[in-house]
Amino acid sequence: MSINQTSRITGDQSFDYHIRIQGHLDEKWAEWFGKVEINLLEKCKTLIICHNIDQAELFRLLKKIRNLGMLLISVQLIFPENDPPAESEGCKQEK
Repeated sequence: MSINQTSRITGDQSFDYHIRIQGHLDEKWAEWFGKVEINLLEKCKTLIICHNIDQAELFRLLKKIRNLGMLLISVQLIFPENDPPAESEGCKQEK
């Protein structure tokens, strides 16, 4: 089985990401994570907002979260308002 990518998104592009984790992180962690925004949410969750990072930086950040033993809830790619992917774009799976 092979996958054919037709999306305009590549791994070396920079985007904004929202990362949700279980537990509260103090604002002092923002610089250690690489100048991110940290927002405390209800029910003991934290939202980490990363601006303009590529996938390599994202994976480094996720590794730090793993090393802290924090439970990862979600990672969301935030598209610029003027450039969301078209519905017809994406991956096609060939059998």
